[in-house]
Amino acid sequence: MSSLLYYFPKAEPFYDPKQIPAACELDHLAGAKIKTSSKVYRDGPDGGMGAVIVVEPGGGKAAKCGIYPDKQTWHPVRNGDQVTHYLGWESENPPGPSDLERPKQVEGHPVELGDGNKWVIPCVHVPSPANTMPMAYTIGDDGAFSLSLLPGYEKLMEMSVVWHDRANSSESFRFSHLEFAEYAVALLAVNYHVGWHEVLRLALIHTSAAMFNEIVLASLGGPDLVAYAKAQKKSGTPTSGSEVSVGDVG
Repeated sequence: MSSLLYYFPKAEPFYDPKQIPAACELDHLAGAKIKTSSKVYRDGPDGGMGAVIVVEPGGGKAAKCGIYPDKQTWHPVRNGDQVTHYLGWESENPPGPSDLERPKQVEGHPVELGDGNKWVIPCVHVPSPANTMPMAYTIGDDGAFSLSLLPGYEKLMEMSVVWHDRANSSESFRFSHLEFAEYAVALLAVNYHVGWHEVLRLALIHTSAAMFNEIVLASLGGPDLVAYAKAQKKSGTPTSGSEVSVGDVG
């Protein structure tokens, strides 16, 4: 496995992710380190000149910086009608979880994705302490003690509430492939430097019921609830809970 490559048309080499143009929408690279950067004078993925950067992998070996058409895979990334950059990797060494992991990991449950590797899905919508999302101890104006989700995870929490409510509904629910893909990408972005294009181009998520169930269950703390129920059953204590099942894909 190896690291990701990014090519920016007509750009000069740079080593600070903050220099990435806003139009590229690569906010998920915030906090990542650029291993190497080089100038491409011609024959870039777009046929022109620009800059290539190699994102330093969390583990494994960094990809070779430069344009090597016979050994690399490149995909254009669009924002509207404009191609803002290209996403690439070494064809025989596509990046895996250890290459893309963030320095600070949020605990969760490993789920095997489309590349055959285990990726850690954080527990989002479950009661503390099973919830593994970063929380801060806070105090309100009324003096009441509480736990508050750290900034940056609000949208994911809102998404998880929808899936939690569906999972606990007594009726079958419908969802679209797009909606599930957006949720899966948001979950993966917690622990990995990935976004929409990285996850989909690497074909990490599939339509299989097994993968859907595992991802949603992990995000809702399903493995923890199952373990708790088994422990309670062993001790002879009655339990109650909910079961997550696949809805109808719309």
